[in-house]
Amino acid sequence: MSERVRRGGYAVLAGREGGLPFHARAEVPGTGTLTLELRGVAVAGRVVGGTGERRVTLERTAPPESLSPPSADEVDHGWIRRRGMAYGAEASVLAAADGSFRFEEVPAGHYEILVSVGDGYQPEVPEIEVGGLDLDGIVVVCEAAGRIVLRVLSYPEDGEAYFLAMLAKEDDSPRSTQFIEGGGDYEFDQLSPGSYRLEILAGGQEEPLATWTLPVNLGPPTVIEWVPPDS
Repeated sequence: MSERVRRGGYAVLAGREGGLPFHARAEVPGTGTLTLELRGVAVAGRVVGGTGERRVTLERTAPPESLSPPSADEVDHGWIRRRGMAYGAEASVLAAADGSFRFEEVPAGHYEILVSVGDGYQPEVPEIEVGGLDLDGIVVVCEAAGRIVLRVLSYPEDGEAYFLAMLAKEDDSPRSTQFIEGGGDYEFDQLSPGSYRLEILAGGQEEPLATWTLPVNLGPPTVIEWVPPDS
């Protein structure tokens, strides 16, 4: 890919349709042609566990340490854009029936591998560093796990924040806590099977506003709904 440019420094972003972006910096001494060669490596592996369709996403969290992305000022003054290209920080593929997946032409940088699987499984999130060599043999394990979802309904516009605590029934010690500051789903994941107590507290009150004792099993999440009191 070539483009006629004027003399000066350039921060360049380029990529193929549907692919990950390549960042580069170049100094052009005089009017001429700037030629970009897009060359990445392959990243391949296998998903173990999970059910149904397993989509694997390769998400770049940072470019190489030696090459930061163009700044906002550089974007305004010399960022070459090429019509018809797609820019993005991630790419995804469907894993094959045996769980295998492969990405081609991956530019250098730091990445996370994200896997979406059926309910009842919690995938690992491996982090990898891509350089000049192909990466193969990556294994992403999706372990069976339980999950609790608290669905908060009809949250008042001027409602106060609530403190949500989940306690393991067998030892009565806090397992995880969250603040409720609006409607929506609040999740506790990666739970081993067992019985759990969920409590909702308001500021300055010792007695819970609501309490549930819930069985948690491997598989689909345990979902409960709660309507906060009017403030």
